[in-house]
Amino acid sequence: MQRSRKRGGLRITPEQFEVDHPFIRWYASYWTRGAARCQERPGSGLSGDLFMGELAASRFSLGVDDDRVPVLGVADDDAAAIMSVPWTGAAFLRRVRRRDWIALVCHDARIEGSGTATPVQLRLWLPAAIGLLDGWIGVDPVPASLRVIEAAIRKGKPQPKGGGVLAVLPLSFKGMWERETAAA
Repeated sequence: MQRSRKRGGLRITPEQFEVDHPFIRWYASYWTRGAARCQERPGSGLSGDLFMGELAASRFSLGVDDDRVPVLGVADDDAAAIMSVPWTGAAFLRRVRRRDWIALVCHDARIEGSGTATPVQLRLWLPAAIGLLDGWIGVDPVPASLRVIEAAIRKGKPQPKGGGVLAVLPLSFKGMWERETAAA
């Protein structure tokens, strides 16, 4: 049986994806289930924001290494697809779009044979529980990088798998980072 989803007036089926790329297959698997959405970034040339839902977010974990550097764990069976994109940065977005996010940024996500000479900017938005990023409020010095590692899923939770670091990305902080105080 052929699965399809109607989006923006278009009927798209998995068979219509002619590009064989691990990240596109990974993203499409969530998109066809309604667990991801794509939004064009007006005025940004060729670019897109990929907003993942809770289903995809459960495949990632956030932690801190012994040297106080933030670490993003990626489920071991998703790591190859995620790392097939040449990520150039990361951001912690606090209280943006009514929630907290971890974003991976790629300044040029073109793949071989794409047919465009213009760089394609891509941002992958992973939802985080409100408050998850609060631990970095007022941290001095502010972390300048995010380590990406492979994680094993045990009892439904990502755990560090061991092995090397997959990537070290420059990290920026966006959104509301001032300390909130309760009204007297």
